[in-house]
Order: sequence, then C-alpha cells, then structure tokens
Amino acid sequence: MLSEIQFGGRITDPEDMVIMVTLTRHMFKEYMFQQDFELIPGYIIPHLSTVNQFLGFVNSLPTHESPESIHLHPNAEIAYLTQVSENMMANILATAPPDTIEDIDEAVDVYEADAPATGPTKEMQIRELCTSMLSRLPPLYNPFTIPERLRALGNLKPSVIFLRQEVQRISKLLDITQSVLKDLVDAIDGKIIVNEGLREAMDSIYFAKVPPIWHRVRVD
Repeated sequence: MLSEIQFGGRITDPEDMVIMVTLTRHMFKEYMFQQDFELIPGYIIPHLSTVNQFLGFVNSLPTHESPESIHLHPNAEIAYLTQVSENMMANILATAPPDTIEDIDEAVDVYEADAPATGPTKEMQIRELCTSMLSRLPPLYNPFTIPERLRALGNLKPSVIFLRQEVQRISKLLDITQSVLKDLVDAIDGKIIVNEGLREAMDSIYFAKVPPIWHRVRVD
C-alpha cells in the first residue's frame, strides 16, 4: 500500500517503481522498532513523544545528506558534484570581462589621448593561441597509405580492426581541429564571418577550454 499507492502513485518511471517497492519491502519490517535500529550509522528512528522533541531531532539532521542515507555508494554523488562544479565555473567564466582592469584603463587613456593601443586584445590573444596550436598539430593522415599499412598487418585481426577505427577517429578529429583553428584565424583577420560555432570555439579557447565542436567529434 505504501510503495504502490501512497508513494508509488506519484512515480511514472517503471524502474523507479521497482526501486521504491524494493526499499519498502526491505525497510518496513519489525526490526525497525528495535531501540538500536539504524538506517545507516547516525540515522536512527527517533522514539520521541512531543512536537518540540521531533522538531529538535529534525533540526539536528545534516543539511547535506550522504548517498549512504539512501543506501547508495559514497561515490554515487561524484558525477553530480563534478557537473555542478563545472557548470558553476562555466558561469563564472561567462561573466568575466573580456579584458583586465589594466586593459580597460589603458583603453580609456588611449581614447582620451587619441593614440594607438599597445596591449594585446582578446582577438589578438586568440589568434596567437590558434597559430601556436596549428604549428604543433601533427600532419593529417594520408588516406591512401593508411589502408595499405593496415592491410599489411592483416585486415581481419581484431587489433587491426580496432586500430583502423581509432585511426579514423583521430583523423577526423585532426581534420576538424585544423579546420576550426584556420577558420578562427581567418575570422579574426576579417576574411570570413564569425558564426555561432566559431564564436563558441573562440570563447572556449580564450578561457582555456576545449571547444564544444571538438568534444562532439571526439564522442562520435
């Protein structure tokens, strides 16, 4: 009644329903009423009688519950906390000004003095980073020589099949990496128009992050 009607009536996912039924069958038993019963160490069922006692007990509970309190592994929240931290850092970086205070002060002085700016702008820094990465990229794979080398190793061997797949993925990643970096340089030089994808890549490189388009190619 508790698992399938009172609580289960609000559950729409079948797998969540299985978990709910399993937990109630495991927990709702006679041993719950023993004095030394604990859900986990530190989590007990209070044997109290007044409202103030219950309020005091509730207020004494930790504000952040451990995954162990619902019988999960302590590492269960690592992925969640990692995602929260990454989102928080991304939001902080997104609100950062494009230039430092010194650069802003210099820009004001230059505007007032009607003199050319001397400090590197955001675009200049990104262009320098793109040029540096382009100079360090390995050359693209030759699509004609790779099949010959793999054929010499034996096309049907599992290790060679795996190697072929990895070579194809790395070749695709190198190709898109080189293409994006060249497009960024051309966009900064005014040769092409900056689209949304290039804007994301530009901001990511400026904040020392991997551009989303590279992530997508890596996962595919």
